[in-house]
Amino acid sequence: QRWCIVVDADELLVYPDFEVVPVPTCGRSLDRVKADAYPCYMLDMYPDGDIDDIKYFPGQSFIEACPFFDATGYHRFARKGKGPVVGPVIMGGPRVRMFYPELLDRRLHTRIKRRILTYCGKILPKLKPPAPINLNKIPLVRWNDKMHFGPSAHDISYARLAQGLGALLHFKFLGRFSDQVKEEFNRKAYLGGYDYEAYYKRVSHHQPIIFKSDLSLAFKSTRQLLELGLINEISPPDGAQRAIA
Repeated sequence: QRWCIVVDADELLVYPDFEVVPVPTCGRSLDRVKADAYPCYMLDMYPDGDIDDIKYFPGQSFIEACPFFDATGYHRFARKGKGPVVGPVIMGGPRVRMFYPELLDRRLHTRIKRRILTYCGKILPKLKPPAPINLNKIPLVRWNDKMHFGPSAHDISYARLAQGLGALLHFKFLGRFSDQVKEEFNRKAYLGGYDYEAYYKRVSHHQPIIFKSDLSLAFKSTRQLLELGLINEISPPDGAQRAIA
C-alpha cells in the first residue's frame, strides 16, 4: 500500500508548510495518526479581472495567472447518518457567491423553501433548486480494497479520515473558459448540466465574469491559509471512521 495523490490537471495539493514539507513526509504524518485519507477544501483561484482575459502560456505558474481566492464565505457541515461515507461537506467560494448566492442563505425559512422545492422537483424537475457546488475532496489516500470514492473523489467510504484540512488550489478558469462552458452545458456532464447553466447564461450574453471582490486575497503561502483557518494541522481521526465538522 502506498499513499496516492488523486487530483485533476487543474488542481494543486497544498497542506500546512507544503513549501518545505514534501508529500512523503506528509504521508508519514498521516500514518502516525493512523489515518488513511486526507480531506481538503477546493479553493477556486481566479485572476484580477475578467476570466476570459487571462493570458496563460504553457509552463507558466498557475498561481501567477490566477493568484486570488475568497478568504471567507465557506460553510462546513457534518454528514448526517451513520453510513460508510466520511468527510465534511463544504460549500461556498466565488462561484456560489456570484451564481448561486441563495445557497449561502442559511435562514430557517429559506432552508424550508429549498427543501420543499427539492421535494417538488422530484415530480416537476424545473422546480428543483440548483445543487450545491461541492468544495470537499479527498485527494490523498492510502488505498485499500474496502475504499470507494464518490463522484470525482468528493467523498470516500470506509476510510479513517484525518482531522484537519489541506487545500486543493483549483484553477478552473485557466484556458478558454467560455468555450468549456458551452461544451459542458450542451453535454450536461456536471449534475445534469445545472452546474453550468448559470455560467452559460452569462457567457451567452457576453457578460464579463469578474470574481475579485472585497473577499479576495492574493495567495502567498500555506501559512496564510492556516492563519485564515482554511487549512489546519493534521490530527487523529475522530472515532473509527467519522469526521465531524
